[in-house]
Amino acid sequence: MIPFLLKLKRPLILSAAFFIILPISISFISAPIASRKSDQFYQTDLLTYQAMSKGMDYWVDKKMGRENFVTGSDRFDGEWLFGTYLMTAIGYCQQVLQFPELKTSYLPKIHESLLEIRTEAVQKFDIEAWGESPFAFKRSDHVAFLGYYNLALSLYHLIQKNEPKDDLIKLNATITNYLIKRYKISPTKLLLSYPKEVYSVDNCAAIASIAVYDNATGKAPNPIIQDWIKVCKKLCMDPKTGTLIQSLDWQDSIMVDYPRASGTFLGVYFLSFADFEFARELYENSKNEFFENALGFGFVREYTQENPSGKGDIDSGPIIFGYSLSPMGFMLGLSRIFEDRDTFDAIFATCFAGGAPIEKNERFNWATGGPIGDGVIFGMLTCLKKSDWDKVK
Repeated sequence: MIPFLLKLKRPLILSAAFFIILPISISFISAPIASRKSDQFYQTDLLTYQAMSKGMDYWVDKKMGRENFVTGSDRFDGEWLFGTYLMTAIGYCQQVLQFPELKTSYLPKIHESLLEIRTEAVQKFDIEAWGESPFAFKRSDHVAFLGYYNLALSLYHLIQKNEPKDDLIKLNATITNYLIKRYKISPTKLLLSYPKEVYSVDNCAAIASIAVYDNATGKAPNPIIQDWIKVCKKLCMDPKTGTLIQSLDWQDSIMVDYPRASGTFLGVYFLSFADFEFARELYENSKNEFFENALGFGFVREYTQENPSGKGDIDSGPIIFGYSLSPMGFMLGLSRIFEDRDTFDAIFATCFAGGAPIEKNERFNWATGGPIGDGVIFGMLTCLKKSDWDKVK
């Protein structure tokens, strides 16, 4: 998922400040200086991971609600609340996969985040849209909730694969089987995020959750995964740019919204769990289409070069001069996954120069990001590189 100006314009003000401060920063801070800490975030550094975890503990301990977000929309406030807990759980699990010694101390944090998502307050944005709980498991897809939540549950299942099955692992099996069932009966093989709304990225999350579940249970990849990849290539990929179409008509799968960096980059992250080579292809296509390097600083356009205009939305955040913030965070993770160091350094330099990082009491936060910004970057900066993921598998 206040005064009028702050309630409706605060994201725009922060984003404008980001892009105004940045040119000034270029005058006084060279890109190498701005990225001087990139190495500790690019490398899999235990102390850095722990500092980021304490940064997320800061938000989780606040027992957040919709009131902690100011998008101007109840649904979007709810999505950001859900997303913050979700990325927190994912980030913790990704850390444990790389540092198993953290498992004992992190399990309570993971449990808290995963259980918080099951509360009515966090489910509310989805309940309001569908008129039922996503856990009803009746005749509605709920993929904007179940697809994402199930990925976090599957990662939890993976770090607990040698432990007795608890309620969260049992729920992971239930949701996975439900998603597979929905894909099998869907005429388009694309599940709905909300009534009559289909988004490519949300389906990528659901497919990723099934792939990680198979990994956690030691099963061969479910055939539905490659079947869906074929559907994705046919329906969800823009033939001109090779990037992901943002949204499609729920009946005939005709494009509703053009390819966008925010949806594509997040979708690539999810697809890296399901089909690494396909995800790499999408990453290279998207990098060529959306990414720019200026004086050592990385920027990401939200819209394609052929369709450059758009106001953006909750997924992109405010767009300034054609550039948006959220895909920069996603690209941090992707450049780690695909071990693209030059791109990582350029994007990190931009985030560091404009993100106002705070290091306090061994805690690391991004001042301009708020809880959702911290959550996204936490999840992305703890992504497993391909070489690390191969060790886990």
